[in-house]
Amino acid sequence: MYGCYDIPLNLTEAGIEIKVERDQTGKTTYGRSGILGEVSKTIVSRENPKVVICPVEPVNLPKRITRYLMIELDKEVLLGPKDEGTIDTGFPVEIGVFIAKKDKYSLIDVFSFTKQKFSLYGGVRDGIICRYWRSGPNLNKDKLVEGRLRLQVKNDTSDWIEIRKVVLDASEMKIVYSEDEVYSEAEMKILSRKVGEVRFRKPANGGTESIKLLKEMVVTAHQSKFIMEDGFK
Repeated sequence: MYGCYDIPLNLTEAGIEIKVERDQTGKTTYGRSGILGEVSKTIVSRENPKVVICPVEPVNLPKRITRYLMIELDKEVLLGPKDEGTIDTGFPVEIGVFIAKKDKYSLIDVFSFTKQKFSLYGGVRDGIICRYWRSGPNLNKDKLVEGRLRLQVKNDTSDWIEIRKVVLDASEMKIVYSEDEVYSEAEMKILSRKVGEVRFRKPANGGTESIKLLKEMVVTAHQSKFIMEDGFK
């Protein structure tokens, strides 16, 4: 499903149909139907645009409630003092459909084959609402459902640290995709038993880079990390 397409487009996959047509007046119609409901839109453009379908940051549905993503590991990870390692887990996939003209993109639709759940990180009064996802190393093999997140973890403390959940700022998320998978990377530095710095980083492996939806939320480099202050369990 992912890729860049010419118009007209008639794509059927995973129980949904996407149809994009253009008439002689320059009016383009977009339609999506199937198991996820129906969407219909009209696009007016003098030139014949293209359609790009790609994974996007998974915090847009059912509407943009939060920019934070909480991943709960299905198995707790125990990290030794002054040690570091890699945790492979997953994240939910949301799919954006863009109309593209040269290097300009406009979102016309976003949908997902996953159910949206939300959770609170921290206390009731000052906690942060997060998109919630539970995962582990055994990912769903369908790249329309779940992407792979490689998390590099470094323990700067002299204690054993138990890690069960990770909170990330999705406005900094960098996603790449290929025929085989949807992929992202992040890193966590543990500063104490309850405090850690978590940030996304540019994926090291190859693939096509997704279009970012949350550009307006991107902050300066020194603020790009998220501070987990309420622990990792």
